[in-house]
Amino acid sequence: AGARFEKTVRWTNGVYHFKAPTPSLEVARRLAACPGVRWVESDFYRPFQRRVYRPDDPFFPNQWYLENTGQAGVAGNDARVAAAWNFLEEKKLEPGRGVTVGIIDDGFDIAHADLRGLFLQGTDLSDGDDLPMIGPDDVHGTAVAGILGARWMNGIGIAGVCPECRVVPVRVSSDLINGTTEIDAFTYLLDRGVDIISNSWGPTDHGGPMDMSETLKEIFVMAVSEGRNGKGTVILFAAGNGNEDISAPESFDGFAANPWVIAVGAVNASGRKTLYSDWGKDLDLMAPSCDTDLDAFEDPFDLSMTRDGVWTTDNTGFDGYSAGDYTAGFCGTSAAAPLAAGIVGLLLSASPDLSWQDVYDILTTTADKVSLRDARYDENGFSLRYGYGRVNALAALEKACEMFECPGRQPVAEDPVESPEPDALFVEEMGTLSDDDEPLAGEGPREASAACAFLVL
Repeated sequence: AGARFEKTVRWTNGVYHFKAPTPSLEVARRLAACPGVRWVESDFYRPFQRRVYRPDDPFFPNQWYLENTGQAGVAGNDARVAAAWNFLEEKKLEPGRGVTVGIIDDGFDIAHADLRGLFLQGTDLSDGDDLPMIGPDDVHGTAVAGILGARWMNGIGIAGVCPECRVVPVRVSSDLINGTTEIDAFTYLLDRGVDIISNSWGPTDHGGPMDMSETLKEIFVMAVSEGRNGKGTVILFAAGNGNEDISAPESFDGFAANPWVIAVGAVNASGRKTLYSDWGKDLDLMAPSCDTDLDAFEDPFDLSMTRDGVWTTDNTGFDGYSAGDYTAGFCGTSAAAPLAAGIVGLLLSASPDLSWQDVYDILTTTADKVSLRDARYDENGFSLRYGYGRVNALAALEKACEMFECPGRQPVAEDPVESPEPDALFVEEMGTLSDDDEPLAGEGPREASAACAFLVL
């Protein structure tokens, strides 16, 4: 071919490897035609692509809300959580390390294998003890906790949004919760020094206006001004599932509309507002959750009509939303709120000095402006139907680490509670699964009564 060659690779499997001093497509073409040349290949520059960090939890591919590759709705419509994990991995930060989250809900399956190591000491305001374990008819809290913090890289189940977060659980009963109970719950969590409080409950949908007590309002002001050593505890509430205006006098929701609360609505796997999600001028953000079929709008919590449900933990061996230890159909703004709370956990684990206002500004300015056709965002980027848009974990972390230092946090010093073993009478009262129960197959739970509704006052 008229070129001198340098032998660059030793004798390998009966072949000498040479490198042309001035490689080009013409040299390669002429070399390929020479006798004794087995192959010619280019050594030109090629870009590399980063490997996206993915956990080994077997149900992770079903968790479209963490990374939507097209398994639900339209690919790319997710909260960018898996990409955020990769961002933290590159910075050698563990997602959620050092962060504590308070969850107020019904009982929690503390013995669930995928939640072991998640829970710190909590309280049961229903039974009056320190074990907020599930009781009969308690299914909601276990599902909420799994979305936020199910353990990852353990070879089972799912991965939570904030898999290194720790949860302080507070059990209340929907039959007992009142102004005093609410005050006790928030006071307990603030005294415990939690960073975040996630609430997937609120006034009854279509039940008329309801405001919180003046005492609780003062507690929220104190939480934002004095919590986290003056940086502010971040409180999130599910916006509601009645397709109502949380700010209007006739449907006012004083919990989601409180100025010191981040109110979270729900968008579906295609990036559109779900049929049930509440809206209004006090809505802040959207997060992914299920939607319902159009003909189920009058009963948006009929889970037989659920589309693209949220995979999460379910009560182990007891009656839950589905047969088995996981459910494929958790739903509503009850699912959106802990997802957003988990993203706040990722932020605070990377940049612990963020104030409440920093967190709010970062989340609202980095949110994805979804559904531009019907959202009608104003000049400030706000929409009555979508708030500031769908929460974006990766963009929020990138902005936080660009504007502030991201040194990470030390692990929580407190040890998680040991997983209890329920006694025989408790198991009998709960009702164990039978051979007639349908297996979890992704089509949604067998019961269709309460997963989309939040815990009702």
